[in-house]
This record gives sequence, structure tokens and C-alpha cells, in this order.
Amino acid sequence: MGQLHIRGEHPRASAAGRVLSQGFWALIAGVVVAYVFFLALGAFGSSEAGLATAVVIALALLWIGHILYVARHRPQRERLAREHERGQRGF
Repeated sequence: MGQLHIRGEHPRASAAGRVLSQGFWALIAGVVVAYVFFLALGAFGSSEAGLATAVVIALALLWIGHILYVARHRPQRERLAREHERGQRGF
């Protein structure tokens, strides 16, 4: 039985993957921010919710790692294009 080899990505599949990825990381960021917000309000103590605290710390580390990875591996042309756009707007 042969295998189907597809060269390149379908534009819609690539866009859908980006949307899902961005949605996932936005959800992670929301969980971390909500936890910090309720912790700051005093709704619970970090010692009272030990498991939740550990999970949120792990999610926060994953989120920070993702941010650093994306910043480091973003193509140079995207960075240059954004800098050019900033120059156009006066920033």
C-alpha cells in the first residue's frame, strides 16, 4: 500500500493550526492571570490550594517558555516588517 505525500501545507490547515495554538496559549495565560487575581484578592491562600498552585506554576513556566521560544524563532522578516510598520506609525 502506498503513502500519500503532500508537499507543503494547505493554507487553511496552517491557519487553523495557528488559531488553535494561539487559543491554547491565551487560555493558559487566562488561567494564570485569574489565579494570580484571586490570590491577590485573598479568596484563598497558596498553601490552601497546594495542587492548584503547583499546576499554575507549571502552566506559567510553560507559557513563559513558549513566549521565549516564539520570540527567538520568529523569522527575521516578520521582525523587520513590524519595525517598519512602527516607523510608519511614528512609534
